[in-house]
Amino acid sequence: HVKDERLLMMVAEAHEKLLLYNDTSIIYQKIIERNGWGKEIALFESGRLYARMGDDRKAVEVIGSYLEDYPNGERAVDARVIIGEGLYNLKEYEKGANVFYSVMRDAPYRYPAIYIKLSDIMQKTGQHEESVNILTDLIKHSQTKQEGDLLSQVYISLGNAYFSIRRYQDALDAYTAVVENSKSEDETAFARLMMGDCLVRLGRKDEAKEIFSMLKGSAKGIVKQFSEERLKDMELKI
Repeated sequence: HVKDERLLMMVAEAHEKLLLYNDTSIIYQKIIERNGWGKEIALFESGRLYARMGDDRKAVEVIGSYLEDYPNGERAVDARVIIGEGLYNLKEYEKGANVFYSVMRDAPYRYPAIYIKLSDIMQKTGQHEESVNILTDLIKHSQTKQEGDLLSQVYISLGNAYFSIRRYQDALDAYTAVVENSKSEDETAFARLMMGDCLVRLGRKDEAKEIFSMLKGSAKGIVKQFSEERLKDMELKI
């Protein structure tokens, strides 16, 4: 019964902060149905809410409706980011890549996370050189150097891309950058494991053995397991 759409929007935001997503969605839908002042915002926020809830299919559908009605809206680029990420999560990689490229064209380097996802799509589809180009371009032009966590993710993806095309020294440099920048023990452990693999392929087996031995003693889970297996393989080949 509330007529003031601005007040309704505030009520929706309050419900979302309380994690009452279903109630929030219902309020946004009421605003959309009124087709008044708040429709544009409510339509976008409704799609964003679906993405936050993990319903990627619905998010893509609703944000797609937003772009149809407001192709030049102030949230248009953000809307395409949500669609691209939804398509990525749905493994519709070709469509997702096309959306990501359009965002990169219209808002270069503003959304570093999509560069990582686009690079991953390129690797999944066998376009490893393009994956490398996307990430090196991001590192060169963006401000990720001030964002340690994101920078580490970029370098992990870059290392993986280089490793896929057997550029092991470049991969080693990328994984080393992760160790130097990351505050995450899991990221650092994974990067060290991959550094060991690169060193083996570069013929620097003594250095690789030191890394695997260290990880065997300090790492956990799958990294520890893989390190033990790497050491056994190296012993069998000696």
